[in-house]
Amino acid sequence: IIDEEQLLLQFGAAEVIKQKHTILLEQFEVLDFNEVGRLFKSFIDDLVVYEDYLVNFDIALTKRAGLLMSNRKFANYVETVRNEPSCKGQPLESYLIAPVQRIPRYRLLLEQVLKYTDKEHNDYQNLVDALDGVSQVAMAHNEAIRRRETKDKLMDIMMRVDYRCRVNLLEGER
Repeated sequence: IIDEEQLLLQFGAAEVIKQKHTILLEQFEVLDFNEVGRLFKSFIDDLVVYEDYLVNFDIALTKRAGLLMSNRKFANYVETVRNEPSCKGQPLESYLIAPVQRIPRYRLLLEQVLKYTDKEHNDYQNLVDALDGVSQVAMAHNEAIRRRETKDKLMDIMMRVDYRCRVNLLEGER
C-alpha cells in the first residue's frame, strides 16, 4: 500500500517504543508500588527511543496527509482499520500522537506522585531523580525538534536562492 521508506517514516519508531513499553508494563505488573520512582529512574535511558519519532512527527504528519490524498489504497486501509472494533472508531492520528504526549504525561505523573509522597519515604529520592531525568529527556527532545525545525527553515531559505549562487547552509557549524 505504501513503500518501505514511507512505512518507516510513518511507523518505524513506534515498534521500538512499543517494545520498550511492553517491558515497562511487565515490570509494573510485578512492582511493589513503593518502588515507582526506582522503576521510572531505571527507565530514563530507554526514553531516548522517542527522539526520532518526535523529531520526525511533523514531517510524517505532512507526508501522511499527502498519502491520504493521493493513495486511495492507503486511505481505504486507514478507514477500514478505524472501523475495526479494536480501534474503537479512533482515527489513526489519535494513536500516532500518543508517543508525543507520553513524556509530558510521565512528568505530570511523577510530579503528582512526588507531591503526595512523604520526604521520608524510601522511594522519595528515586522519585526526585526520575522526575529530573524525565524533565531532562523532555528538554533534550524539545531541543532536537527545535534543531530540526531550524534546519527546515535554513533549507527553505537556501532553496529560495538561485542555484548558481546557493551555499549549503546546513553544512558544518553554519
